[in-house]
Amino acid sequence: MTEFPDSHRDLLGAPGFAAFTAHTPAGEMQSTMVWYLLDDDGQLKITSTGDRQKVHNLEADPRVTLLLFDPANMYRTMELRGRASIALDADLVVQKKIGVKYDDDVTSHDEPGTVRYVITILPEKINTFG
Repeated sequence: MTEFPDSHRDLLGAPGFAAFTAHTPAGEMQSTMVWYLLDDDGQLKITSTGDRQKVHNLEADPRVTLLLFDPANMYRTMELRGRASIALDADLVVQKKIGVKYDDDVTSHDEPGTVRYVITILPEKINTFG
């Protein structure tokens, strides 16, 4: 796994937004803004419900890009290019951790019976700016 550069590592802990981009099954690009978490295992994760387009995209093609922005300086960015893996978040462990990071009970946004997935970003190349 590619290491996160020290110069931009602070962005991983900040409660900011990131642009998540994946290929659709038709080969088009689809982007969405996401919350993210640098988990205790050192991996960058997001979460999604099973009915969202990003999950369907990753089932067809695991290639992704995640672009993080510095909230204090939008010209300071870190782009992660690589692949993503998908796993069930059956006990909502990652979802709850993201809720703590962003000071939000994120699980309250889901309808009863919603299935949650953890998407782990596996960077192969990291580009920084600023």
